[in-house]
Amino acid sequence: MDNDTFIKLFRSFTSWEWYTDQNTKDVFIHCLLMANWKDKKWKGTVIPRGSFITSIARLSSDLKLSEKKIRTAINHLKQSNDLAVKTTNQYSLITVVKYDVYQITTNKKANELIDTMANEGQAEGKQKANKGQQLKKDITIEDKRYKIKDKSTCVPELKIHYLTERLLFKNLIAENETEIFDEIIREYLAEYDAVDVSVKADYVLGLMKDKQIDNRMAYFKSAMNKNLKYSYLPEVEDTNTPVFDEEVDLDELDEFLAEFE
Repeated sequence: MDNDTFIKLFRSFTSWEWYTDQNTKDVFIHCLLMANWKDKKWKGTVIPRGSFITSIARLSSDLKLSEKKIRTAINHLKQSNDLAVKTTNQYSLITVVKYDVYQITTNKKANELIDTMANEGQAEGKQKANKGQQLKKDITIEDKRYKIKDKSTCVPELKIHYLTERLLFKNLIAENETEIFDEIIREYLAEYDAVDVSVKADYVLGLMKDKQIDNRMAYFKSAMNKNLKYSYLPEVEDTNTPVFDEEVDLDELDEFLAEFE
């Protein structure tokens, strides 16, 4: 740790949109403190200034917040373009998007900083106008799983599908299962409707959550295959009725369904 370095925090920070959200504010300030103030190497990879390597579990331990609260705070900061996150099955690369604005290393004049923020405000208006278009792109299945935006860092960005990200956010899958579950979800999306895949995946993983299962992926695929194929049989009128194998506890299912009555 660089004990002889520091961060700058402007008084205007009190006007920041997440300032009154304690968890989101704590996560963001923690990211400012943890971000590299200069490029550093980590396991042969350059982690650029303004970024750092961590995980949801590590942030949860450092800030004494639940993993669910950490994920919610990070989603807030991603939505407001304060953080960018690249996730793999081993770690997360978090980048403070405006690090060079917050941590000015030269004697910039105040009006230069104001001009920078004003230009970003104009760009934000255009981004909101294209929000619907972007959401459509987010749920498109991409052929390329990995993309390197900055070749100098050589850090692969794992482009997980929107539905996989949703399962991760709802704590239905673990962070180290993300890649394999993403592959399975994409296989089903190539054959079935996205809504059906989402509903059935939520349901099956919900039942699996409290079970001791040796091979979660095999169990998940078996249950999904039966439920999805059943929904697409032409002679079946009720396409929303799940199919169960012999391992499903019907008493547990009744309790689960009773929550929605």
